Amino acid sequence: MIRTLLLSAAALMAAPAMAQDIAITNAKLVIGDGSAPIEGGTVVVRGGKVVAAGAGVAVPAGVERVDAGGRWVTPGIVAAFSRVGLVEVDAVTGTNDRNAPRTRFSAGLDIAPALNPMGSPVAVNRASGVTRAIVAPGGSSNLFAGQGAVVDLADDMDMVTKPRALQFVAFGEAGSAKAGGSRAATFLLFREQLLAARSYARGSATLAEWGNDAMIQRADADALVQVINGTTPLFVRVDRAADIVNVLKLRQEFPALKLVLVGVTEGWLVARELAAAKVPVLVSPLTDLPSSFEQLGATQSNAGRLKIAGVDVSVGVFDDDDAHKMGYATQYAGNLPGPAG
Repeated sequence: MIRTLLLSAAALMAAPAMAQDIAITNAKLVIGDGSAPIEGGTVVVRGGKVVAAGAGVAVPAGVERVDAGGRWVTPGIVAAFSRVGLVEVDAVTGTNDRNAPRTRFSAGLDIAPALNPMGSPVAVNRASGVTRAIVAPGGSSNLFAGQGAVVDLADDMDMVTKPRALQFVAFGEAGSAKAGGSRAATFLLFREQLLAARSYARGSATLAEWGNDAMIQRADADALVQVINGTTPLFVRVDRAADIVNVLKLRQEFPALKLVLVGVTEGWLVARELAAAKVPVLVSPLTDLPSSFEQLGATQSNAGRLKIAGVDVSVGVFDDDDAHKMGYATQYAGNLPGPAG
């Protein structure tokens, strides 16, 4: 069921449907299930939730009507990856909670208390039609960045829909920098921290072992236990084909890992491996020029080749103003048909 709607007319957006009983009539209606747009469609909202949408939908008595005048009405956009609510002005440290480079904590960090629903990026993205978003932390002083959340972009103070919804970690060049300077160190540190968390969960680690100089803190161990058992999805930023394959191999030792790969610039080179592993990916479809040596295989056909191979692919806005311009996702999706092959 469609939960929220984007009206193309600013006049209609001035009459929000949230917590109201309202019917939008005479709309060029997109349901969101892949079907063709419906001319003269109707959407009925009761108590702020869509209860009916389509052609020939009856409007209940007493419900306020808004005539869309044939303009587009669509479901709200879900941004599959963002930093909205964590950043107001990138260059102003006091308004930027994306990273925590000087903390001794890592996986245990929870972004929820840092989110600012009144920040201008929330309003800007809402005006672009984004109504839900997955927000991930940028980084910490250690390998794991912390726990992200699912949020809504309504005009109120209750922004968090689901806290601690994911754990984020970067491999490749970014991970190497945190782990000691090499990919070998990255994979070793990842394994050792998960093994430490597993030991903690089994009760073989006492609290005395979790001082400031420990590999991870107790809060980090608590968060990583949820990753090990598959309760919390692990979003992994990884681009190089060889790194992608090695990340997939981590499930040989930690079989319950619920992986979601972010970036995957060279994913088309290992599309069969990704499809066989049944691991979904978030890609930036217009990435066609390498910005680093781990993206030498960049091509706009990446998303299409992955989809053809049987990989579940979603569009993510990252490396491209992921706090302010999540509406770019529609432009990315619109450009997919051309380079898909």
